[in-house]
Amino acid sequence: MGRAVRGMGAPEAGLTRRAHAVGMARNLALTLGLALSALAAAAPQHFTQSTFVLDGQGWQPAAVLCDAPDRVITLSNSGAASIAVYRRFFKANPARVTRTMYSVGAPDGAAGSIYRPLYPLRDGVDTSKYTYFFRTSDVQGTASGETMDRVSLNTPLDGRVTCRWASGVVFLGVTGRRTVIVRAHGDRVTYTSRDFGGQGGVTVTGGQHTPGGQEEYAWTTPDGYTYGLEVGSPSGGPGATLTVSRNGQTLRREGFLAYSVSRPARGQP
Repeated sequence: MGRAVRGMGAPEAGLTRRAHAVGMARNLALTLGLALSALAAAAPQHFTQSTFVLDGQGWQPAAVLCDAPDRVITLSNSGAASIAVYRRFFKANPARVTRTMYSVGAPDGAAGSIYRPLYPLRDGVDTSKYTYFFRTSDVQGTASGETMDRVSLNTPLDGRVTCRWASGVVFLGVTGRRTVIVRAHGDRVTYTSRDFGGQGGVTVTGGQHTPGGQEEYAWTTPDGYTYGLEVGSPSGGPGATLTVSRNGQTLRREGFLAYSVSRPARGQP
């Protein structure tokens, strides 16, 4: 039985112009994936991170999930070569999603980070230099406690944005109501939520984790609330769902709009 720390509101209360000509036609899922692949080559890897965003076509691989204090930003494949879909919603109004397209440049490594330029889709853009970008760290490993990339952005729409990060995070996801963070330190698994409505959140320790094609997490509080998290599908595909119940009765079930998951790399315990 876990220990719960509850904020206010229990249970939890109510996320073209064609691009510059490119020599090789690549799907951006691969193009953006180079950023994460570069991370793997840059440091001893103990974890492999995957990010997904839900759009009108279903789940799509993404390069970035940014959980900022007041907004959520994702950067994912558009279906066209080297063009990214930049989605943003403010937590005060998750239903209103702004969608912008950017051309994505080649990665540029500097000072322990990898920068990928973002260029507006318009004529006359100088691609020899860049002002706008997204940055990911290139250090992951159990020794440093970095199980997920540190992310920051500078874009025409939002300016400079620093995204939430904490050590030991193995899951970070957003529903239309809250951010959910799961941290693992040895056999200890902790659930934390941050409600969008300003009504606080919940932290529960002592969780149980069942790995597999569909990972399952469960936490139970002394007053009988159970928080269940399912990540992935039984077939191994993407998807995530949060369920809150009490004494066997389901109180709330929320699907995720986007999430990042970090798993031990092959050959790691």
